Amino acid sequence: AQNADGGCAWAGRGKSSPFVSAQALRALLLAHEAGAKGPDKVLKSLVAYVGARFREQEESNNDGKAALLYALAHVSDKSMLGAAHVDVFMSANRLFRLRTRLSYSALAHLALTLDRLGRRAEVAELSKQLARKVGTSFGSLISGEYDKEFYKRAIWFRDDLTTVALVVDAIQRGAPAEPSVKAGIDFLLARRYGFCWHSARLTHAAIQALARYHAATRFARDRYRVAVRVNGQKGFGSFFTSS
Repeated sequence: AQNADGGCAWAGRGKSSPFVSAQALRALLLAHEAGAKGPDKVLKSLVAYVGARFREQEESNNDGKAALLYALAHVSDKSMLGAAHVDVFMSANRLFRLRTRLSYSALAHLALTLDRLGRRAEVAELSKQLARKVGTSFGSLISGEYDKEFYKRAIWFRDDLTTVALVVDAIQRGAPAEPSVKAGIDFLLARRYGFCWHSARLTHAAIQALARYHAATRFARDRYRVAVRVNGQKGFGSFFTSS
């Protein structure tokens, strides 16, 4: 449920979380694009809340800024962004200038943001940077994230498997042929529990990465013709396509 301040809580009626609110905003905007339109009042107050939290992030908190910016990049109504006092384009530029110092999570969120903005050259550069950084060993990504800064980060950014899913999704946007894409997909599938992963957030991120991967790599469907003969005489024939 949406709180009075426009944000959303992790569960129930608790305090609004900037990052839960960003996830909710992105989900609502994607649904809006697909034709399932919700009340404008809900969207406006949610954009205002996420925008305010974005502006409040500490200068050094690039993880937080990149995650919130990714949600705000889905807002197509410029008047909403104007009211929230957020310039997504300029904010993405500032993060891009810091790209060599960003964490895996921030790099992935920034690549996804720039992809949303249609900036293909920058997306390709960040995707290749991520691919070089992680290689094909996603175990090293996880161990590499446990550095001296790990426990200084918000709890939201300590979910290493979600980071893997975001990185795989980001690499696909600009460098889909990199070996790290297939390695990351296998890494995620090996850690699935039945039809999902250990959290709804991770399941969402993993499915997004898997959907893009399988949409690009699925086999061509078979097409064949069946002919029927009765007493040696040709009856009828028909073409079939496998589903």
